[in-house]
Amino acid sequence: MKPKTLKEIKVVALLLSLLMVPILVTSHMRENVSLHTPISAESLDELAQTYRKSGIERFLDAKRTLQKRVSFNLKNDDDSKAQMAAMNIAVYMFPNLLHDTHLEKQYAEEHFKPLQDRIETVPGTREAQDNFEELRNLVWNYENPKQNEQGLSEYANEMLKIYGALSWK
Repeated sequence: MKPKTLKEIKVVALLLSLLMVPILVTSHMRENVSLHTPISAESLDELAQTYRKSGIERFLDAKRTLQKRVSFNLKNDDDSKAQMAAMNIAVYMFPNLLHDTHLEKQYAEEHFKPLQDRIETVPGTREAQDNFEELRNLVWNYENPKQNEQGLSEYANEMLKIYGALSWK
C-alpha cells in the first residue's frame, strides 16, 4: 500500500471516530434523561397512544423504554411517589422487575403476562380479542375478588386500555 493511501485511510478513520463520539454521547445522554423522566399512570397512556399512532413495532420499542424507566424508578429511593408508580406499573406490565418476595409477582407472571404476550404477538385478531377478554376478567377478579367494589385501579384501567387497543383494529 502506498504511504499516501495509508495516510488518507488514517485521516478518514480519525474523522469518522471524531464524528462517532458526539453521536455516542448524545445517545447515552438521551437514555439517561429518559430514565429520569417522572413516571406515573400517564406513562401507560402514552404507551397506548404510541400503538395507536405508530403501530406494534414502535409500541414494543416504547414498552422496552418504559420497562427501563420502571426498573430505574423501582430502585430509586429518592422519589417515593415515582417508586410507588413504578411498582404499580410493574404489577400490570413488568412483573419480572418485582422482588420475588412481592406478593403480586407470581400471580401477574402466571396470569397477566402470558395473555399480554399473546395479544402482542397477534394484535387486531380474533385471538387477541379472546385473550383480552380473559385478561380483563382476570384483572377484574384480581382487583375485586368479592365483586363488591366499584371499578378498577388507575393502573389496571390503563393497562387494559393498552391491550384493548392492541386487540381491536
